Amino acid sequence: MSSSLSSAYNRKKFLNFISQIIPISEIDEHISVSRNNIINTINKIAVIDLDKKIFLFEVEHQSKNDPRIELTKNLFSLLSQYSIDFALVVFHCRDSKNTVFLLLKVI
Repeated sequence: MSSSLSSAYNRKKFLNFISQIIPISEIDEHISVSRNNIINTINKIAVIDLDKKIFLFEVEHQSKNDPRIELTKNLFSLLSQYSIDFALVVFHCRDSKNTVFLLLKVI
């Protein structure tokens, strides 16, 4: 299991890993992003249906460095726009093995 998360990001392996921890319903919905200098794509890839729905997003960015603060700000704005309270987000870059996984709560 840990070896699947130590290589470059792969959606199928990631969803398999998450589904071993908690039941998910896979979806594949592209979210339109206004012109952004760091985010390439945002996809809603799953939902966890607990007391509240928790959406799982995949965000591909183009920074090899660690742009967590800028990415998180952009994503909080998007979550507010779609009235989403909770989200699990995986940030990844094609040019890097670094992947960041965050739980976001909009207050």
